[in-house]
Amino acid sequence: MVSAKILRELISEYLKASIELPQFSARFAVIFYDIEKTGDAEAIQISYRIETQLAKQSEGVISAQVLRSSLASLIEAETSQQAQITSIEQYPTPLSPTASNNSEAEYCQCDPIQVLPELITA
Repeated sequence: MVSAKILRELISEYLKASIELPQFSARFAVIFYDIEKTGDAEAIQISYRIETQLAKQSEGVISAQVLRSSLASLIEAETSQQAQITSIEQYPTPLSPTASNNSEAEYCQCDPIQVLPELITA
């Protein structure tokens, strides 16, 4: 399955000048060809953004510099999302309301997804 991580790695290679635009475009075309069947939801979304920017650049609507900037923003968006997730994870998760001896001062370091079914059925 194609993931957003694979696409971001490809973008990084291009931005670091490890590969040129024709190589980037060719490798991306292989991924994009069947993205609806082989990609996760985020990969599909990113692929269409990349495809749009490549089309604009090939038609001369945007410069190579604008293309690089727009591709870089796709990587920066992921970094920003990871920072938000990390900052949320630093806070302890409260115990579920169904736990015995639950007080405001008690917290657990459990996975909120595992606690969620309890909260829904409570």
